[in-house]
Amino acid sequence: MTRTFADLLRVARGEIREVTPQEASRLLADPRTALVDVREDGEWEQGHIPGARHVARSSLEQQIEAAVADRATPLVLYCAAGIRSLFAAQALRA
Repeated sequence: MTRTFADLLRVARGEIREVTPQEASRLLADPRTALVDVREDGEWEQGHIPGARHVARSSLEQQIEAAVADRATPLVLYCAAGIRSLFAAQALRA
């Protein structure tokens, strides 16, 4: 049976821990944690969180190791609405 977008979203939310901006700030207080912006190039160019690394969701699997070489590095991913970052986290976890 084919899954709907709602099904995929429900599964991803069951697998990935989402955090509030306040929780993200607390996590990022640890210098070992990397902040990764998974928005597309044009969005990044319009503005981004200082210190974030840019790896567009469309090329995440190909480029994440260049941006964050150590697989043990904790990551906080973000996008515009939280959907791409959720699916990006799920892909990286897999």
